[in-house]
Amino acid sequence: MKPGEITKPIRTNRGVQILKLETLKPASTQPFESVRDLVADKVHDLRQQTEVRKFLARMRGEAIIEWKNEELKKLYDRQVASEGGN
Repeated sequence: MKPGEITKPIRTNRGVQILKLETLKPASTQPFESVRDLVADKVHDLRQQTEVRKFLARMRGEAIIEWKNEELKKLYDRQVASEGGN
């Protein structure tokens, strides 16, 4: 796209979106020293997410759940399945 161009409607899981490119900056490389903390934070966050997912999976596996509403169980199972795919 070029600055000022507008996309055709795009269907997403949030609905239909139309995008417009306002400005375009040329790509630039930043020195590692200036982004070291940002990189470390990203790596930490990804590792933490992985460990939290493992912990939740383990807790769910050990939990004893008595479902009194079959529809809620289906919703729960669907959510757990979608989290496993991420």
